[in-house]
Amino acid sequence: MSPISRVAAGAWPITPLGDVCQVVTGSTPPRGESRYFGGSVPWIKPEDLNTSLYVVGSKEYLTDDGARLARRVPKGSVLVSCIGKIGKVAIAGVDLAVNQQINCLVPGPRVVSEYLYYAMRFEQGNLQDQASNTIVPILNKSRFAAVGIPLPPLADQQRIVAKLDKQMAALDRAEKALAEQQAAASAVATAVLQQAFSGPECTRWPSVRLVRAGTFDAGGTPAKDQQRYWSDTGYPFVTGADITSATVGARNARAFLTQEGLVSGKTAVCPAGTVLVVTRTRVGRVGIAGETVAVSQDITAFTCQRNLLPTYVMWFLRKESDHLIAQSRGATIQGLRRSVLEDLDIPVPSIPEQRQIAESIEQATHNVAMLQQSITYQLGTLTSLRTSFLDAAFSGEI
Repeated sequence: MSPISRVAAGAWPITPLGDVCQVVTGSTPPRGESRYFGGSVPWIKPEDLNTSLYVVGSKEYLTDDGARLARRVPKGSVLVSCIGKIGKVAIAGVDLAVNQQINCLVPGPRVVSEYLYYAMRFEQGNLQDQASNTIVPILNKSRFAAVGIPLPPLADQQRIVAKLDKQMAALDRAEKALAEQQAAASAVATAVLQQAFSGPECTRWPSVRLVRAGTFDAGGTPAKDQQRYWSDTGYPFVTGADITSATVGARNARAFLTQEGLVSGKTAVCPAGTVLVVTRTRVGRVGIAGETVAVSQDITAFTCQRNLLPTYVMWFLRKESDHLIAQSRGATIQGLRRSVLEDLDIPVPSIPEQRQIAESIEQATHNVAMLQQSITYQLGTLTSLRTSFLDAAFSGEI
């Protein structure tokens, strides 16, 4: 795609950014020179360009000398990330400095800062197309300066900005409300689990250490170089990454074992109903085998005694997930000692009560999942609306 804008409003000239702005790229002062760091000038990096229209602060600050070396730009400059996540954008709400991952547009008299901001959001796909096709995409200064934008008169720019400000503010309010609903839904799911195992009736239930309520088995991985162990179909071989739902089976697994691989003695064979607890790398995930599966060393398998339902144990362990995560160890590979699981005290109500508890949690969890799915859909709709508003603004429809 050429540097010219994807959409040109009929009567508006398409003007390269370099013709209406000073294009500036930042840099990094020498790290070993303490006199450049720790001052009062915000030093902006791409991660500081969030969803806010204006950026006024940073995680790192420079002295005046450091800011001059990095490249200081005035309030009102439009900041655009040019390395990695191309096209993140914000307006400098104060005088600040930028690093080398940001290209700055210092507006001239023919363009309004806020109009430039929205134009850069509109042109994000075009900016990404103009970036180098390397492992880390880079949009260099010259190609950035050549990108063209529709340039109406200042009065029209201000009118477009006022309209977009109003539309985007309404979308921001809607997104905030949905985010609050999302947080509330997650809190409900957590509360349901906590309440199920801490209500007044729980005090009359006997409890037992988990090690006395069933048997544990450790997973493992058959040799990858033994082709006779592996197949495109067969017995699901489950790792911690595969436990993404309450019931675990072939639809979750990314690898499969032959009969010879299953009985090789190099893995744990888990019949349907086995509780699968991730105890390495993704500690805290818990599921139940829906069919015979084999499990990797990421997983500890638990087979319940007859006085415990697997679904009840699974929900109990999910309630304990924060505790399990807190108890995990390992600098590089997070791991949980089996003794932590063995020492858990699990309440043991009657089988009918266990079934009722599991069913009520499943119903509540399903309701929460449906609500979360609805919220996700609505958030996607809001994203589409943002794109539609920008399309309308820069095609002359506003």
